[in-house]
Amino acid sequence: MRTLKQCVKAGWLTGMLLMLMVRPVGAEFTAPEQASIAHLQAAIHWATESYYPREIVNRMTNSTTRPKIASAVELHQKALRATTEALGALLGADIQSAAFRRLSIVERAQYVELARQKLDRAIAFYGYAQGGVQALRLYTKDSTLLDALTRWEKHILGFAKAELQQVNKTLSYTDPYPASVQARSGGVFTVIGPHGDYDAAQWQLWRGQHYQLDAMEYLTTAYKAQATSFGTEGRALLQSMLGAIRLTTDNMLSLAGVSNSGQDPFFRTLAVLRALTTQDQGGLPKIYAFFLEFEYEPWAADMKSESSTYGYWTRAARSRMADAWQHTDQGAWMLMIFPDCSVLTNPQGCGGL
Repeated sequence: MRTLKQCVKAGWLTGMLLMLMVRPVGAEFTAPEQASIAHLQAAIHWATESYYPREIVNRMTNSTTRPKIASAVELHQKALRATTEALGALLGADIQSAAFRRLSIVERAQYVELARQKLDRAIAFYGYAQGGVQALRLYTKDSTLLDALTRWEKHILGFAKAELQQVNKTLSYTDPYPASVQARSGGVFTVIGPHGDYDAAQWQLWRGQHYQLDAMEYLTTAYKAQATSFGTEGRALLQSMLGAIRLTTDNMLSLAGVSNSGQDPFFRTLAVLRALTTQDQGGLPKIYAFFLEFEYEPWAADMKSESSTYGYWTRAARSRMADAWQHTDQGAWMLMIFPDCSVLTNPQGCGGL
């Protein structure tokens, strides 16, 4: 009789052989399309750089500047949301639906056009946000704060906008599927061999990112209602959300084969799975846990008060981060499932060889 170790080894080898025997069907993005999409990724990286905005929030907030700082932050967030929506549409996610749905070939062309519209919106809002940040210079003579405002306006917002202006809107972006995916019945494309549902995984990750942005916007609304500065702890919360948005973006692009394209698809997918499910090396669960378990004593009573505007929006932000965790965790599961193993299509199941 085989030992358990021998059985596991045999099963692993058989699985790897099956992966190699099934012919890939994905044509994936062309090299110019991948280079163009990389500018979207770079824009999101710039837009999620938090140091200078959080310095302004922390050190420049008073009763006069609070609504003006909040307005600049909100414009920044609108630009970032439009950027992530453009990326989601290009990667094949139905960004107009609150429930997963596969796009048809006809809809694919429509969503590429929608991505172009979102791109234009993002560029416009980065410009509006620059104007909002520039207006804040009237309220301080502190050289350190003026430098932070300049870097927020010119570097973070300006560089993000410049990256988006390099995205090539004339390309077709016809096929978002990496070459490693496999076609299955029902229009399903697996991720590696018989494993995963590529479209469902990308949509779940994008939807999680949608809720991450909601949480950031709700916390900004809470900031407008709070009578005191956010302090170090508030800045840490903002930074955690921006980190989640950036990490989700990077993993969506890695899954699509745009990032880390030279890496073996199996190990690339494994790295995505690790980032979505583990707390080491800054994985998403670590960010979510920090946000959801966080409690800053001076805010505690306000946060728990039913009548506090600040408390309402802080609780709403926490709820949205929990929603984000649910979706990115579901995205991880979508990387591992066997789409052909339902009881209806395979009554014997997929547990044996």
